[in-house]
Amino acid sequence: MKDRELTAPNKKNGIIAYLLLILWVLLLFHFSNQPFQQQDVEPLLQRVIAEEQLMALLPKVEFHYGNSFVTYTKPYRFTQFFIRKGAHLFVYGILGYLLVQVATLLILKKTKAILAALYIAGVVAYFDEYNQGLSPNRTGSVYDVGLDLIGASLGISLFWVVIWLANMRKSKELAK
Repeated sequence: MKDRELTAPNKKNGIIAYLLLILWVLLLFHFSNQPFQQQDVEPLLQRVIAEEQLMALLPKVEFHYGNSFVTYTKPYRFTQFFIRKGAHLFVYGILGYLLVQVATLLILKKTKAILAALYIAGVVAYFDEYNQGLSPNRTGSVYDVGLDLIGASLGISLFWVVIWLANMRKSKELAK
């Protein structure tokens, strides 16, 4: 019962949460429609730092990710890889946060809200990757769907930490 009182936002906040969620999903699909050239950060990196300097900063790491080989010997590509994957975590972290916030408006039970948010984030990630595959010079990846779900999980966790902190603060204020 405590969860219901403390996580259910008022009607105005609920409308804002729905609108933010819709806008975030639209923004996400806008970016997945862009050709790779519009999102390529290698030219920016080349203007900002010399290849040798960048290579000296990077760990000597090489690995396979899907059909790609990621290596420090190509420092701009290596750095771009981590920027792009970090963007997946960030964007889907926000999505997870917004989804669980809206799910608490509809479901109100913590476990169901988390499961619903993860499920919807997975569906969005699948269609996002599918949509990416239709864009010029882009490919969709099941690995990215997994990364997206990790990001969503982090956002969902952050939501509950924020709720917990708010509850702790409220409890301290009531105890005074």
